[in-house]
Amino acid sequence: MEFECRRIELAQIDRADSTFRISTDSLTDRLKASIRQLGLLHPPLLLPKIESPPDEASNTPRFVIVSGFARVEACLELGWHAIQAHCLPSDAAVHRCAVMAIADNLHRPLNVVEMARALALVERTDAGSTATLDLLASIGFKLNDDLVAKLHRVGCMNERLHHGLIEGSIALPTAIELHEMADNAGAQALAEFFLKMQLSLSRQREVLEWVQAIVHRERIDISQLLTDALAGHRTDDIECDRPKVSNLIRQYLRRRRYPEISAHEQRYAQSIKALKIPNGIQLLPSPHFEHPSYSLHIDFTTLDDLSEGLKNAHRLAESTAMASLLEPTVKQV
Repeated sequence: MEFECRRIELAQIDRADSTFRISTDSLTDRLKASIRQLGLLHPPLLLPKIESPPDEASNTPRFVIVSGFARVEACLELGWHAIQAHCLPSDAAVHRCAVMAIADNLHRPLNVVEMARALALVERTDAGSTATLDLLASIGFKLNDDLVAKLHRVGCMNERLHHGLIEGSIALPTAIELHEMADNAGAQALAEFFLKMQLSLSRQREVLEWVQAIVHRERIDISQLLTDALAGHRTDDIECDRPKVSNLIRQYLRRRRYPEISAHEQRYAQSIKALKIPNGIQLLPSPHFEHPSYSLHIDFTTLDDLSEGLKNAHRLAESTAMASLLEPTVKQV
């Protein structure tokens, strides 16, 4: 598509119109420094529009940014009053402008929010026609039905979920689950929690399962549960040692999710300490304490080793600590 290189007053550019905005990047000092030192190497792409408000006598031409939002802002902050820009004809097809806006951002991988914006732009301007999608696929923006369905959900999410997706602190499957929760306040509380703790996808799924189970059983609000979990952990502590704090909070939530298993684990740890089990012997519980059985593992290489191990096993069997440990184990449900 042809365009004209023109000198445009910044005041003539409608910076509030984000019709073609794809990028979620904010203005950076690095970009400003580059423009200050080297000039505007890549002029923004603008589309003219005619506005005729009732209170204006003349049709003052203004321009919509098709690409180069951050460059325009940088020039404005540098105190520039005018820039060189590539201006499209006023009758340029809007869906072609959309393709150009997307193409201008494909020099780097798009995050999922940018992909959702790009898809929404195509659907608004060209109803997502096959020809346009094929054109985008040919330049690197490829979509399939599953991805399109997910991007539709992303497009409807609130700003905090978008923020988490952009910075990577909330995984896409987690964001979709939070978006579809009936408890909006609870979903918001969880989103803020994940933004703060920056857990991996597996940890986020784990916390979601535990929180939902606790809330269902205890009949409490998610926000209250998370407040309890964060009690005693200052923001400064989280910033200084996030992995340690997140692990402590997960331990707290796990204890509330599985109180009986947690109690058995604590009793087992105390009993192992009290039994003072010698080297070469291991006392192992059933996985997750699902059964009231234990296994005793003896390592030996000689008959003397075996004899000594059996003596130690007999000593363990007669100890009060072992008797205390072997109280009935109740499976957590």
